[in-house]
Amino acid sequence: MNKLVIANVGKSCQGKSTAIKEVLLYLLKNGAKELEKVRIGSFEEDIKTIVTYQGAKIGIESQGDPNSRIFKSLPDFVNKKCDIIICACRTYGETHEEVLELSHDGYQVLFFSNPRFEENYYPNAFLNLNKEYAKMVKNIIDKRIAGKL
Repeated sequence: MNKLVIANVGKSCQGKSTAIKEVLLYLLKNGAKELEKVRIGSFEEDIKTIVTYQGAKIGIESQGDPNSRIFKSLPDFVNKKCDIIICACRTYGETHEEVLELSHDGYQVLFFSNPRFEENYYPNAFLNLNKEYAKMVKNIIDKRIAGKL
């Protein structure tokens, strides 16, 4: 399988971390298993973990802000031979560049943004949009594993 990064890109306070946590929950509900219980943080906080899903090792990091854990997590995922990395990053700057650097380690990098409202009037809609984002990410992972993407 070709290695892949799925980066949720956006400016601060756009719900990137929340969307990534929803991806983890969705993968776990669909058969993923956490390895080594490496999760750092609760679901109320940012998370870092590695899961296996359909034979693929997936590293997941929800911190994507400047001066955050992303700068340690991404090399850790590479060293642990993750096939797929899911992370948050900003639209430009050092976190964006750190994600792009993964192409030098043989990863194809895809940037997506979770759907969002400018105003937080519809909390249930926000949750439902994150669930749809999680389904989309899982579908991309499924296609990569099947060799169709």
